[in-house]
Amino acid sequence: MKLFLLNFIRKKNFKLYILSLSICTTFIFLLSLFFYNIFILVSNKENNIINRNLILSTTDDINIVKDNLQDIKEIKQIYKSVPSIEGFLNINNQNISIQLFSGNDEQYPDVIIGKKLTMYDKNKIILPNILTINNNDVSSKDMIGKTIELKVNINNHIITKDMEVIGIYKSDKTTNIVYTSYQDLAEIFFSNQEQEIYNSYNIIINKNTSVSDVINKIQDKGYNVTLYDNSLQRETNILRIIKNISCVTIIFLFIFTFIITYNIMKSILTGEKKDIAILKSVGYQNSNLFLILFSNTLFLTIISFIISFLILSILIIICNTFQLLIIKTLPFSWLIILFIIFIILSFLVNTFLIGKIKKISPITIFE
Repeated sequence: MKLFLLNFIRKKNFKLYILSLSICTTFIFLLSLFFYNIFILVSNKENNIINRNLILSTTDDINIVKDNLQDIKEIKQIYKSVPSIEGFLNINNQNISIQLFSGNDEQYPDVIIGKKLTMYDKNKIILPNILTINNNDVSSKDMIGKTIELKVNINNHIITKDMEVIGIYKSDKTTNIVYTSYQDLAEIFFSNQEQEIYNSYNIIINKNTSVSDVINKIQDKGYNVTLYDNSLQRETNILRIIKNISCVTIIFLFIFTFIITYNIMKSILTGEKKDIAILKSVGYQNSNLFLILFSNTLFLTIISFIISFLILSILIIICNTFQLLIIKTLPFSWLIILFIIFIILSFLVNTFLIGKIKKISPITIFE
């Protein structure tokens, strides 16, 4: 077996074979890398809380809505929509203008100091790390644990609450956005009885769920429901199309690689007819010759795989080092899958050639 492998390596066109297969394999690697990064991007966007947030409008009470939609298992949470509210925080006897936000547990920003806010905390807030006070940026870190007076105006009705600062989050903007629990904001917003007619609900969908399927199920119940942010969904749909196109392209490249490898091994087999005939004359079976041919194909495939992997690794290092593109490397499991596919391709190539091996008889020596 080693003798035949060495003979194969010494062939005049061996380097050309390696080059041809390495080019095909490199393109497969590059497209697989592109597909993987798009796949990660699409998954992140699909699981983004904004992409899983639906708005339902109805005159039904919250309990009726929950009862009607309880059989839709993809729904994680339903709660009344509450808009952001402008208000004031009394800090060091100064009324600081703020924007008061809330939502569900996934929508609260991560804190850098203190505790993270939850939907049903009572009289709690988290502040941005920088507050704008009298046109000056002031750090809020020393306010952690303090109780601050919150004042808001709802339809000329002044509401005052004492709120404990339980956390500080990092903000890239100096817009004084303060987060409170959904329970607190709903209590403030609906404190005016005139607001009880408010009939908009937030529906949060589970991760890894088809948003369009859930929308159809809710609409089948007779409700009007829309995405919270359609622009993000459109962007996700475009990325999903790109992902599908890249997947189909990878399949075509595998087919093309199979054709290239088949033609290479076919030409080798044609040029080695007399050698194969001699081997048959001394007792070699078709199965033995198949293994010899398969070992040569496998060797060619492995060399091309290693070369392509090294080229890909160098490209990733260059891109990430010089920040040309931030690329996630293929996980080890994906590399193993690609390697197995290449081995299967090598096996299939030789399976298609077994008929040609069988047709070669010892008489070919005398032709």
